[in-house]
Amino acid sequence: MTINDKAVNLISPASGVSGIGLSAYEWWSEGLHGVAGSPGVQFQTPNGSDFSYATSFPLPILMGASFDDDLIQNVARVIGKEARAFANAQKAGFDYWTPNINGFLDPRWGRGLETPGEDIFHIQNYVKQLVPALQGVDNKEDLRQIIATCKHYAVYDVETNRTGQNYDVTQQDLGDYYLPAFKTCARDALATSIMCSYNAVDGVPSCASEYLLQMVLRDTWGFTAADNYVVSDCDAVNNIWDSHGFTTDVDSAAAVALNAGTDLNCNGAYKNLVGSVAGNMTTESAMDQSLTRLYHALFKVGYFDGAPDWDGFSWADVSTSDAQTLAYEAAVEGITLLKNDGLLPLSADTYSSVALIGPWANATSQMQGNYYGVAPYLISPLEAFQASFDKVQYAEGTAISGTTDAGFSEALSAAQSSDAIFYMGGIDTTVEAEGMDRTSVEWPGNQLDLISQLGALGKPLVVVQFGGGQVDDTVLLQNSSVNAVVWAGYPGQNGGNAVCDVLTGKKAAAGRLPVTQYPADYTNEANIFDPTIRPNITFPGRTYRWYTGEPVLPFGYGLHYTNFSLSWETQPQSTYSIQNLVDSGGDGSDYLDLAPFVNVSITIKNAGGPANVASDYVGLLFLSSSNAGPEPIPNKTLVSYSRAHDIPVDESQVLSLPVTLGSLARADENGDLTIYPGDYVFSLDTDAELSAGFQLTGDSAIVDTIPRQAAHTPRSSNPLCQSKYLGVAESQTMSTAMLTVALAGSCLARTSATFNWDSTKHLVAFGDSYTYVQGTHGYPDYSFIGDYLPGQFAFTPEDLLSNKIVQNFSGTAEGGPNWVEYLTGCALEEGLTSPETCKLQLWDFAFAGADISQEFTPLHHNFTIPLVNQTKQFLTYAQPVLSKQKSFNLNQALIAIWIGINDIGDSSKYNVSFPNFYEKLWDTVFTESVQPLYHAGYHNFLFVNLPPLDRAPGNVNSVSPLPNKTMIGWFNDEIERHSTAFGAAHPEVKSMVFDATTLLNYVLDNPSKYNIRNTTSYCSGYTDPDVVVDPGKYGCIPIEEYFWFNTGHM
Repeated sequence: MTINDKAVNLISPASGVSGIGLSAYEWWSEGLHGVAGSPGVQFQTPNGSDFSYATSFPLPILMGASFDDDLIQNVARVIGKEARAFANAQKAGFDYWTPNINGFLDPRWGRGLETPGEDIFHIQNYVKQLVPALQGVDNKEDLRQIIATCKHYAVYDVETNRTGQNYDVTQQDLGDYYLPAFKTCARDALATSIMCSYNAVDGVPSCASEYLLQMVLRDTWGFTAADNYVVSDCDAVNNIWDSHGFTTDVDSAAAVALNAGTDLNCNGAYKNLVGSVAGNMTTESAMDQSLTRLYHALFKVGYFDGAPDWDGFSWADVSTSDAQTLAYEAAVEGITLLKNDGLLPLSADTYSSVALIGPWANATSQMQGNYYGVAPYLISPLEAFQASFDKVQYAEGTAISGTTDAGFSEALSAAQSSDAIFYMGGIDTTVEAEGMDRTSVEWPGNQLDLISQLGALGKPLVVVQFGGGQVDDTVLLQNSSVNAVVWAGYPGQNGGNAVCDVLTGKKAAAGRLPVTQYPADYTNEANIFDPTIRPNITFPGRTYRWYTGEPVLPFGYGLHYTNFSLSWETQPQSTYSIQNLVDSGGDGSDYLDLAPFVNVSITIKNAGGPANVASDYVGLLFLSSSNAGPEPIPNKTLVSYSRAHDIPVDESQVLSLPVTLGSLARADENGDLTIYPGDYVFSLDTDAELSAGFQLTGDSAIVDTIPRQAAHTPRSSNPLCQSKYLGVAESQTMSTAMLTVALAGSCLARTSATFNWDSTKHLVAFGDSYTYVQGTHGYPDYSFIGDYLPGQFAFTPEDLLSNKIVQNFSGTAEGGPNWVEYLTGCALEEGLTSPETCKLQLWDFAFAGADISQEFTPLHHNFTIPLVNQTKQFLTYAQPVLSKQKSFNLNQALIAIWIGINDIGDSSKYNVSFPNFYEKLWDTVFTESVQPLYHAGYHNFLFVNLPPLDRAPGNVNSVSPLPNKTMIGWFNDEIERHSTAFGAAHPEVKSMVFDATTLLNYVLDNPSKYNIRNTTSYCSGYTDPDVVVDPGKYGCIPIEEYFWFNTGHM
């Protein structure tokens, strides 16, 4: 193979090499909850012909609600067998990019439906059952049925800005939450493949992270079999440079990914490895290593030589009657009862006429969610109810996010003429999906309005809530007109029958919520981009383990149609020595965290009730402590679970709940799983109906470790942040010197996030005359676009995109190109410049004469736009337009704010406490400008502090200059303090303060270094166009030899 041959076979799709008989191969096949549509899978037509469909199970979020490990294993066996049958028939590949094992950490996440829930222990058990069943083997030696790929490694649980987002995560949270599921996948379940994620972790894109891919995955977890390989998410290698700005071009991005351990690239960036090798950024032997891993993997599934155990699977093994029954049972087991006043189960004999209302009532493919294939059939709720009830009236009523009530009257009419009402709504993939997070966890649209009006009819009313993420059900739970609430997730091909049978009592509800149902206000308390797990004084924490607020419904919640009485069969003993546990755990266990601690068991008796039905019961065993280990201490932790099946009334079953040493442990500050001495309690179920205490004694002990990362380089070690940076500027003009240094990646106000100026493609600026540029649609001499007068604040997309920067414009504070123009290189030439045509785009919304807010200081003119309104103007009229432009990338934008010269001047004679006044000013900047920009997705912020206005011409000869040096210091302190606090509260933010005061004072003290002759006055003819070419006409020295342009500008 030539080096070019090697490069094109390290991508998906791989081209093959015809000269050596190597066929092309499409690596990308999907099988999240059944063989799914994807580049590698070809469903045949028409439906009913061979390989025209495959079993379509519920989404993992609903199957996760079953808390039934055997069910997960059985489902995976079917998916693996059907996937192999498709592969044998050359209708799919042999490797499948499934499962998604990221935790459903934030309720807004668009892909939480693809996971079994929020609890990592639960996900680890899911992985243990799923992956070996998909692959058909539980060892490294035997040929596999298919290849399973665990994704997305690591710290991936947000869709917004996913290709360029960085998450600065503590070692503790990595060890406790973000890494364990992947450890289980690689170390214990022996998945063949791992997919690295789009995002960066601690400043390094995941697919370029030697820490994640080598130190943790291969060196620590033993992901070193000949066939173990890492695949990138699609375009993630390209994103290393074009979104993260981690490298300067695609050649270097491909090199760092390959060198870090990414073997296969989805899409084409690895074609550039030829250039990477030529540039000595990587080697051909590194390419050979990855190719060897990939083709070993294909050998291990019999792609080349066959696999006798698996080659016999054919169309006859797809969608068998057993598989269809299993798909139905999987949906039934996950359906969860959230409220019931005794109405359910509802008898078809008692209520012969029912109304089905809502946007899910006639759902078909909607029930499959995402990553689905063609199903053999799709039984909607409407079809199922029509088969079970004498009379069914159907009306959609409203859409998922509907805002019109045009369909209400039809719905209310159908409901009024029926004996009982079933409202079927919630959310679906128009609201939560790959690439799309929710912004709210409230019921979308006007669904609650319709439900309220249905309730007012006085009929029996059941609400069935569909979707993966939870919505705040407070209104429904408190509304006595709503008799029952049921959650049904995405129930798959036979979802209609599953829902109908649970509601009518043919099957008993026994699912448990696999996530916390948060109150709607949680989205205001938790930043979706903040990966922090544990609570602090401003943040309530994440997941049931750490959340300090009051959930609407807790993780693990679920009601039944019958009553259960519970009792201990076996309990823990009263005391255990940690050292003895560790010593004995090392005997017979490959890994100490998997060693057994104790096996408790409970007796479950179905005591009957109004419904008097046989029922399943899920036992959830939680562990808690009030004094074990350092604070904060988790509320409780799931350490074991199991599901008992079909317990008849008045009969009992014993449920075994084994607990491992790893479940006793939690991560210390280094991320190592540690067992701490203290008093512990086992409790059963969310209401702790049973509890048993025990004590762990002795010294704490580590049962599993993760490697340490290299510490971040503190920004203060950057020489540009030291006083000697001033020397860099000496050979340059003052404006370019100041700003070249400012944005060279220096002087961060915090040290946990890095900033790369070279990756910046857009500068969005706000402020006053120091920053504004003139635009063809701006107020003359004052703005780029618009003003504060009636009818002028808003502008159209056409206005924005046709607007041009005017240059050379003598009305700027500098008497020519402003600092933002020098910095970006945009509009330095004379004439008109469109920001979009600049290599580094400049979108400037600063307004000459602006203060922060007219709440504190009066407008200079009735057309002046204050800072807080500049950002509002941008977010309202510009951001929606720019976000749709292909040339605009939010992740490569820098927000620049230089404000204050007017505020400190206009208020200088106020009779106030200036430190307190300046604090209020900057509280307003961050509350009304910075936070909204942040919530819009901007994470790079530059704040410039005040110039030395105490030395301006109007002050230099004054005995009592205003503002004075002390006032400027107070003002600057607030900028620094607010920026630092903002950065600390949002670890993903790059928050920088440039110290203009220090630099400009240095220039004033050393003017000759900058060819400046006058630092105390200015040329009186500064407003005249010819002053630049003929300063002598006005009795002036050359204009560039003045520090000050006029009374307050440079």
